[in-house]
Amino acid sequence: ILMGDKVILAIETSTKICGSALIKGDSCIALKEECVPRKHAELLPSFVNSVLSNADIKQNMIDAVAVSIGPGSFTGLRIGLGFAKGFAYANKVPILPVPSFEAMAFYFGHTNPIHGLFFSHGENAFYQKFSWNDQIPISLLKPKMINMNDSRHYINKKGNLFHWMCEKWIPDELKIFKATPSAKEIGILGSKRYNDLIVNTPFTLEPNYIAPFKIK
Repeated sequence: ILMGDKVILAIETSTKICGSALIKGDSCIALKEECVPRKHAELLPSFVNSVLSNADIKQNMIDAVAVSIGPGSFTGLRIGLGFAKGFAYANKVPILPVPSFEAMAFYFGHTNPIHGLFFSHGENAFYQKFSWNDQIPISLLKPKMINMNDSRHYINKKGNLFHWMCEKWIPDELKIFKATPSAKEIGILGSKRYNDLIVNTPFTLEPNYIAPFKIK
């Protein structure tokens, strides 16, 4: 199969948004996503069935599953990867674990922002720095957890920034781009980076949580 002919099922569950998409080459041929807090496990299977039906694609026509691998919601990431593993095992296809942050950045390939903020919980967010190569984001640093209040002076100097759900901490004068996590970007970036992301035997594949959640 030529790279451009590969059909990829994409799954995004790293935030309150639950989504599934079908990608063929660089094109999204079906997409279903909604903001459905705490309903990912309940709705993801029906979203996948919806995109398969809308695109008239059978399960045995899928070449790989691209899944948002983190950082993001602890529960959401586990649900997405769990479904991806089940689908991959059942259909004997590989998994493409796509970094959630890089997929968000990928949407902005026409503007090439070099700093990203991704709301986590409370006053905490993930931060990552990027460079760009042919409109593909390249991680310069591993994503890390920061406290937004402690880091306002740090963020103030950045500019050229994209974010997800961090409006309340970002000064109005900064040039910012508002990100929206999407299965479309997970799938297309997975397709473009197919050879370096592919995991053929994902038995031990785990989400990239970045920081453990403490249960009090």
